[in-house]
Order: sequence, then C-alpha cells, then structure tokens
Amino acid sequence: MDVHYMWIEERKDKNDNISYAYIERYTCPLTGKKKRVSVVYPNKSRLTQKTAQQYLQDRIDEIIAGYSTAITLSELLDSYIEYHSNFIKVSTIRNLHHARAGLLASIPGETLYQNLTASMVQHAINVYYETHAYSTTKQLLHLFRSALRYNFRLGVIKDISIIERLELKRKPISMIDIDRAKDKFLEPEELKEVISLLEISNPVVAKLCEFQSLTGLRFGEMVALRDCDYDKDNHRIHVNGTLCVDKGTTSQLSRTTPKNVYSIRYVDLDSRSESILESFMLSNKVRELWKHQKRNNDYIFTTEGGYPFDHHFVNKVLKKLNYHKHLSTHIFRHTHISLLAAANVPLKAAMARVGHNDPSTTLGVYTHVTASMNKEAVNAMELVAEKLVK
Repeated sequence: MDVHYMWIEERKDKNDNISYAYIERYTCPLTGKKKRVSVVYPNKSRLTQKTAQQYLQDRIDEIIAGYSTAITLSELLDSYIEYHSNFIKVSTIRNLHHARAGLLASIPGETLYQNLTASMVQHAINVYYETHAYSTTKQLLHLFRSALRYNFRLGVIKDISIIERLELKRKPISMIDIDRAKDKFLEPEELKEVISLLEISNPVVAKLCEFQSLTGLRFGEMVALRDCDYDKDNHRIHVNGTLCVDKGTTSQLSRTTPKNVYSIRYVDLDSRSESILESFMLSNKVRELWKHQKRNNDYIFTTEGGYPFDHHFVNKVLKKLNYHKHLSTHIFRHTHISLLAAANVPLKAAMARVGHNDPSTTLGVYTHVTASMNKEAVNAMELVAEKLVK
C-alpha cells in the first residue's frame, strides 16, 4: 500500500519574503516511480496545513484517475480491430466491423468494461443469433473474446474471466433450415439452367461461374491464377494467392496470400475446367499478339482490357438473371461442395480440395445436402408404399 505523507519546506524569494511549500509524494501507477506534488502558501498555520493537505490529496487523486484502467466496450473492440487490421485482409476487416456493430446494437458502446456482465453479453449474442447465421454469430463472439485477450495481454484490463461464462450452441437443424440452406447452392439441374442463361447474357461470365462450380475456388483465388500456376502436364492448378481491394482504395486490386495456410493447395482439373482455363489463356495470347496488350502479372481470367475480373461486375450480371435463388459468385463454390457431398466424396478430401481448415464449414453444406437426399429418399419410399397398398 502506497502511504502518502506531507512535509513543509521554507522558501525565500529575492526580497527575503518567506513562503512555505507543502509537498507530498505519490507512486505513479504507470511507471512505478515516486513523484511529487506541491502547493505554496504564505504561512504554516494549522488551518493552512489542513487546507494544503486536502488540496494535495485531491491533486494526487486527480492524477491517478488519469491512469485509471476504466475503459469502455467500444474502446476495447476498437483497439483490437485497429491492431489486428494490420495483419488481415480488407474483407476480414469488414467482417470485424459488422460483428462490432452487432454487439453494440444490444450493449451501449460507452458501457464501462468494469460494469459489463456475462448476462449482458450473452443476451447480445442470443439476440444477434435470432436473425443471423451460426457462423456470423460465432464471429461476433470471437471478436469479443479476442478483444478482451488482446487488452488483457497489454495490461489494460485485469480480469477476462467473463469469456469463460459465454457460449454459443448451434441450433438443431430443421427442415426449414434445410430448405433455406438449399438456396445457398444450386442443384445440378439448376446449375445447368443458370449456366445456360449466362451463356445467352454473358458467355464469358458463364465460363467463370462454371469454372468455379467445377473447382470450388473462391472468386478471389480464381482471378488471382497466373499462367505459371497452371500445371498442364499434371492437369492441376496451384492456388497460392487471392485478389482483393487495397486498403483505403475502392478500385486498386492487389495480389495477396490466400485466406489461410490451408488455402494454399493444388486442385486437380477435369477436362471441362481445363478446357475453360485454356480458352482464357488462348484469348489472352491473341490479345497480346494482335493488340500488343500486356497483362499485369500474367493473370489468366482477364477482361478485354487485360485486367482481372471483378466480383462486383460478375454479381451484377448474375443479379440481372432474376433467378429464383439469390445468385452471387460464392454460390458456385457452395455448389461445388454440394456436388462433392452428393458424390459421397470423404469430408477430409473435400476440405483439402476447397481449402477449408474447419470441418464445420464444409459440414455446413454437407449436412444440408445429406439431409436433402434423405428427405428425397423418404419421399421415394412413400411412393413405393403407395404402390404396395394399391
């Protein structure tokens, strides 16, 4: 315990006028060093000493309060996001801000951490989960836990036991969930229909989407492929990068590392996907020869102008189809996973092919496809039973 005591020093000015400095020491909570505060009065009467002592104590309390570890929830989250943003992609930063907004929708950002309770945070998680997917809600919980661990490591907060009292349980899958999840991927006949519609509206985009559905690549991974990433002899591609928008810009693309270490992989090509790939490479060579157009980084999937395709453009083309399912570039990746599930490809092999490191991510599609197949099997048995009864 830091014990404060006051002493008095007599002082004279150049005219020999006497005054008294009342001085007290305190320990700086930031550095641990001893510091002094003082106040000067013209006398040292008991009343003056009492006044000086009260003033010095108030001054010390004010200084120490400035080093208080009291911090708001929004400050905790923002400090972590600011630090973490230096090491992650723009899309991940965007997801962090979405999770932050979701948490602060239920808990005021100015809430002091010391006043935060597990029930408040759990309530916020439960409310968010009512209108969002499990994976999205999991990101919210992960942000909260990561922000606390980061600030605890820096000594900003002293106790993070609250994170041990929070939980997120996946809801049981219902038939409604299965039907809703089916909107996230295309059945084989739907895929064929969408590709046919695209071939009419935009044949080049049709090839892009078909290639995605055959390989399971993320759109950013696909457009980041270069000539050197195609292993023609072994009929495979080396996925080792992704294209994303640079921080602070709206149009400048940069090639960065994939989403995670598991995303760096070789993907075997079937004859159709290989044919699509080579058709783009041939078009690029024709443009280079006849238009003397040099591609940047030798990207394979490029526009007439020699630049990699942008997913916003492709999504606009897909939206114009007015299909009964919501179409985006990501639905073709999910479609590929659903095709693997329907073909009974082992989960581990499917994860390796699409670059997943969390089984639950792949299982999210696998489970829905399997449940859908089971439902169809039950319906088939119903028809058989009806015939037997007749």
